[in-house]
Amino acid sequence: MTPIRSIPFFLVVAGALAACQPAPVAVPAAASVAAGGATIVVTPKIKEGGTRRLQANVDNYTATDVSHLVVKLFTLVVADETLVASDDVLAADLGDPLTFTNLKNDTTYRIRAYAYATADTSAPISLDASSYVDLDVIRDDAPVLGNLVVQLVDKTFSGEATSTGITINPGTLVTAGNESISH
Repeated sequence: MTPIRSIPFFLVVAGALAACQPAPVAVPAAASVAAGGATIVVTPKIKEGGTRRLQANVDNYTATDVSHLVVKLFTLVVADETLVASDDVLAADLGDPLTFTNLKNDTTYRIRAYAYATADTSAPISLDASSYVDLDVIRDDAPVLGNLVVQLVDKTFSGEATSTGITINPGTLVTAGNESISH
């Protein structure tokens, strides 16, 4: 009698499952981060008028106070920003559109602008929390257009205010006489 040859069960099941699954496709690692042919065109617009409401008569920064903008392009994934490019735009070129090219499709980009009154970049005169725009690049056959509104803040000031007395209610501070508050 001829012996019956048996195939272990786990090999048959594994072979059957492999037959049902598509073969893995090799994707080069660089393909997921490579630049594409997409373009973003954004026009910076200065929004004058400060963001604070003060009782004192404080001047606001205006477009004429802006020496230059630093515009930064980030990829945006959930809330994480990754810097892609940066450009310094002089005041004379503020009305001109900025073009960012070789961008990836199916990507959200955040463009931030920082306005400065002088060449010093340590003291912006724009509000970071609102001076940005998010743009989605879907395909690369048409540029994505957007307006970048740059909110300027109030000018800081130095001065002194004098009062004949301070009362805080409800509270415990009640002061009579001249009080001076300096900034």
